[in-house]
Amino acid sequence: MFSIRSIRPFLFQSAASVFSMSGATLRIMKASLCSVSGITLYPAGLHTGDGEMDETLQGPDFFDAAQFPRVRFVSSTVKLLDKDNATIAGQLTVLGVTKPFTLDVHFKGKEYEPESGDYVVSFTASGIIRRSDFGMSYLTPIIGDEVHLRIQAQGIDRPHVTP
Repeated sequence: MFSIRSIRPFLFQSAASVFSMSGATLRIMKASLCSVSGITLYPAGLHTGDGEMDETLQGPDFFDAAQFPRVRFVSSTVKLLDKDNATIAGQLTVLGVTKPFTLDVHFKGKEYEPESGDYVVSFTASGIIRRSDFGMSYLTPIIGDEVHLRIQAQGIDRPHVTP
């Protein structure tokens, strides 16, 4: 799940939205996050709980999902801070504009699921962008420019096999 938090729609409120997410690949070795190849989000899958708001955010004043169907983060470096925390630097592309972006990542744990026989890995990641940096300046400053991004994800731990 990927969510946007703390967009100030009318100076006193915060809005939250959830995107569908796919395309993330994590490499974890010896319980440490080693790399993330990228994360792809689909604005057409954005969900706020309000259909009209979803259409507005997916429309040309915000994400323009018809013309720009993907938001993409491609990592370039991972810096391990300790056994549970890292920063991942890379490039974020929104509305066709690519800018440097860094995610703060926290490894929450790894648990064995007896039903599937798999290990499930959980982590959170967060970062802050200014939407005007990507050309999304509609109603700024009435709607806040600073956007807090938060990713909550789980994945199956599979051994890395080199072909």
